[in-house]
Amino acid sequence: MEHEITFSSGMNALGGTCACRLIRLSPESSAFILQSAENGGERLLLGDVRRLGPEALPVLSTEELSGLGCVPGEIMDSLPDDVAVLCRLSIPRGRPQEAGFDTGNLVFVNMRNGKALEAERPGAPRIPLVRR
Repeated sequence: MEHEITFSSGMNALGGTCACRLIRLSPESSAFILQSAENGGERLLLGDVRRLGPEALPVLSTEELSGLGCVPGEIMDSLPDDVAVLCRLSIPRGRPQEAGFDTGNLVFVNMRNGKALEAERPGAPRIPLVRR
């Protein structure tokens, strides 16, 4: 499943590109590839934050909702189902056993209209891929 998406302010992690393709590896997968349509097709591996549970979902600001083309008044107490919440996967140097979801670096995608934005949540945890 592929979606053409646009970052109106650019995607810093991909060199400021605006046009990207979001590719879900399979319908049941938690992993996505975000590929730049510019910059030689650079790619990021992203994980689906919704799969971590409702407690991991961030609250979006009015500005973020507006940037995604959502009408803030229509969303009162939850994130719209058609907004994908993705995060980078990180592997600390020399400590691959600590690989995890970096919930401090998020990508929001409105799957209905293709609008996307990159957001930081300083201090948000890295959630390990392997839970002990």
